[in-house]
Amino acid sequence: MYVLFSTLPNEKSSKNSTEETEKRRHLQLDIKKAIALGQFRIHLQPLVNLDTCEITGAEAFIRWDHHIYGTLLPEEFISIAEESQFILEMGDWVLNEVCRHYKNWMKEDLPPVKISINVSSLQFLQEDFADRILNIISSHGLNPDFLVIEILERVMIRDYQQMKLSIDKLHEMGIKVALDDFGTGFSSMEYLSRLNIDILKIDQLFIQTIPQDKTNSAITDAILTLAEKLGIQAIAEGIETDEQLEFLRKCGCQFGQGYYFSAPLPPAECKKLIQARYLIPEPSPRTPVDIRDKRAYPRYKFHQYLEASMTILKYDGQDVHVGSTLVLIHDISGGGLCFYSTVSLPLKSNLFIQFSTSLLGRHINLYGTPVWGKEVQEGLFKYGVRFRISEQERFKLLKLIEEIRSRADRGDTILEGDFTLLSPYSYFNI
Repeated sequence: MYVLFSTLPNEKSSKNSTEETEKRRHLQLDIKKAIALGQFRIHLQPLVNLDTCEITGAEAFIRWDHHIYGTLLPEEFISIAEESQFILEMGDWVLNEVCRHYKNWMKEDLPPVKISINVSSLQFLQEDFADRILNIISSHGLNPDFLVIEILERVMIRDYQQMKLSIDKLHEMGIKVALDDFGTGFSSMEYLSRLNIDILKIDQLFIQTIPQDKTNSAITDAILTLAEKLGIQAIAEGIETDEQLEFLRKCGCQFGQGYYFSAPLPPAECKKLIQARYLIPEPSPRTPVDIRDKRAYPRYKFHQYLEASMTILKYDGQDVHVGSTLVLIHDISGGGLCFYSTVSLPLKSNLFIQFSTSLLGRHINLYGTPVWGKEVQEGLFKYGVRFRISEQERFKLLKLIEEIRSRADRGDTILEGDFTLLSPYSYFNI
């Protein structure tokens, strides 16, 4: 037996152009104060040898903990930093942070790994760019050869001569140069023919759909073949499943990164992984039981249970119009959530559910399908849900989860939202 409940009114919030303009204005005013206020931080995502699963490096990402808009990712503020030339000061801050953490790692005898940082074209085209890099690294007493500089391939470069001079200087220091997001920009082949690039990073746009998408599979294979013939190291970005990993291995790709191995982490957490040296991913699910162990996205377990309204929107392709029920969310990730309920649900792919709740002062609606479930006590069920949401919505959710993690890292475990102090057994009077 199972019970179906109908929809609640669909509450959707969309920012109009005036709100977006206002947000951008706020960020323009606040960005130059962010360093002094300690609002920037870095996260590091491990780079892995795909054959041995040994960690060989990590990529640094900047985050901005804004007092109004929460945790902001680079794509939300880098263009603003470039407009004001603040990108130069921001770039120096990122490198100093990377050097500071790496210096401490060396003192603790961690295995030596490469750390890569992304730089703006405005930084790279500064005549003193390489000298600034060397001065910062030297101030920390480090050898520059641990660093990899990544250029964004989507940016059109007009001054190739200055770019080449900077790359040559970096090579003299022992610093390698990577071409990021390869294959999606303006002039992929021109970069390779005119610049002395050491590493190609294959854009996740291709990786996310292999091996099912034959076109992207062929493009990925071709890029790997090209890199091999040119003597350039290739790195696959955005690996999320064991099918993608197996395809890349068969194509001869030796290095990669992505949520399948690890999300970008605070330096202290990344250090623990590097100390362990190997990062063995859990296999993707092949049966309903295995689905509970899937970790394509890292999960965040709430310190208290999050109350949500659950509504079944569709079943067997038909709209359902009967009611809603309360559930308790135990944990959440970019790929799904786990919840408790007194309702017995069918585990079918044609069951489409909506969850409505409030978290960090924001009303959110999430949609998905139950993929596993079990009765933990008579009348009380625990389910795992795989989200069926757009990549844009997933991106927003990942930002929200990262903001929660950031607060937890600072010791703030009391969050705004529909939380309850009761356990599922007490909440449902089991």
